[in-house]
Amino acid sequence: MTICLLVGCVVPQQTTNFIPPPLRGNEHKVQVPDIDVLAVSPEMRAFLERYVLDYANPHTRATLLMNAVSGNGVLGFEYDDAFTMTATEAFDTRAGNCVGFANMLVALAREAGLEAEYQEVFRRPEWSTREDTVLLVKHVNVLLHTMSLTYVMDVSGIRINPNARRRVISDDYAKALYLNNLGADALIRNDLPTAWAYLAKAIETEPRLTDSWVNLGVVLGRNEQLRDAARAYRNALAIDQYDNAALSNLYEIYLAMGDLDSAAQLEDKVERY
Repeated sequence: MTICLLVGCVVPQQTTNFIPPPLRGNEHKVQVPDIDVLAVSPEMRAFLERYVLDYANPHTRATLLMNAVSGNGVLGFEYDDAFTMTATEAFDTRAGNCVGFANMLVALAREAGLEAEYQEVFRRPEWSTREDTVLLVKHVNVLLHTMSLTYVMDVSGIRINPNARRRVISDDYAKALYLNNLGADALIRNDLPTAWAYLAKAIETEPRLTDSWVNLGVVLGRNEQLRDAARAYRNALAIDQYDNAALSNLYEIYLAMGDLDSAAQLEDKVERY
């Protein structure tokens, strides 16, 4: 099964009313608190006071902030795709993946009076493996706007085609990415109750993030809830008919269920993927 990690796929066209089914055998549900991924700590404010806020010009503040958080700057942030963090956690750790870095920079920029947005970058599919799981890795970065200029901030070192499609995503969508990643991390550990809890919270936060539905399907499939898993994959495809991870996983579930006719209808597309 493919687990979607980091970011969603294409612009969703519709919402869904599908509520994640309960995880069977999960009497003691894991509780996921309402996390403010953009909370700014006193240490972050002190950082801005020292390195950014003395300058009224927004271009100057944006430049100082970008220099201060870069790998060679005062903060010395290091890209590490193994860790998904809130803004405060990323600031304290000085490391994290693209979601953690984006949370930190958006929070710092807004606290500094700058306009900042999350941006999703569409790249060619890229896979990695962890334990016995295939991960589909995607990417997000940050836009900083001043009066006449827009800066793109990205510390990942990932090569991005200048013509790659991009889009701004909402704060809720970005928060759902954070929750989805924590759910995927729990899924890699095969901690199904924790994975289910984070993915259900991600879906509650932004139901149009197809990655959360795909990962939820993996959780349900591993828990031998094959029909529920198929519903989760179909729901992802109802949001985005081109979500190939959902399509591939649905094909495998149909085979596991013995529904060979339904699997045959997907086989050619899955083979091309």
